Amino acid sequence: MKAAARFLEHHMRAVVQSIVDSYPKENACAKTIAELVELRLGSSLSTDEIAYLTLHCARLSMPTPAQ
Repeated sequence: MKAAARFLEHHMRAVVQSIVDSYPKENACAKTIAELVELRLGSSLSTDEIAYLTLHCARLSMPTPAQ
């Protein structure tokens, strides 16, 4: 594996771990969604995809600003 690829892979793992650490409840929600996707579609989601779902769950759980 080339040095650049190893560097990118290392930093991507760090980003995913940071998301998981920052949003534990939302990550649990994302894992539940991933399980449902696997049951319905027969295809599992990658760790990166679950992290992406975690960010969306976090965004949806944020309070909306008062208008």
